[in-house]
Amino acid sequence: MKTKLIIFIFILVAPHLVNAKTHKKVQAALDYDMPENTCKKPTKFASTKATGTAPTQSSSGVDMFSGGGTVDNSDVDSYTLRRMQKKEQKWRKCVDKYKAGLLKDMDTLKASAQHGLTQAQADTIIDNMRGIQDVYMTPDGVLDPAISSTTKAPATP
Repeated sequence: MKTKLIIFIFILVAPHLVNAKTHKKVQAALDYDMPENTCKKPTKFASTKATGTAPTQSSSGVDMFSGGGTVDNSDVDSYTLRRMQKKEQKWRKCVDKYKAGLLKDMDTLKASAQHGLTQAQADTIIDNMRGIQDVYMTPDGVLDPAISSTTKAPATP
């Protein structure tokens, strides 16, 4: 009778002893911090002015007609325009690489669930995944602080 009681208690307590340690992948998912986006958006260094009538063409100027009937007279030559485009492409490639890393992080967070989670752990990991999704959905990979405060889940009483 004593041995049956000891075995019964051991069966009840054993799962808790085994799960007492948090798996290292689950712990890594709980401690996840969003990596900083180090991509610097290029600044526009062209000076433009809007005029009501079509200006005379200068030797270094470029006329760009906008849909509103006004003409933007820009003092940007083709060399400067190509430099701006190259900077834009380099920045876009950097942002795409950053977002690809975020997707890998998202997959890692999802994979941590296979090791078993408590509800509190699952909530923390889902919050981390929500943060990744919010940043990923932005065009430049930087989350506006005003948006981040509105996307947080409301506290449950």
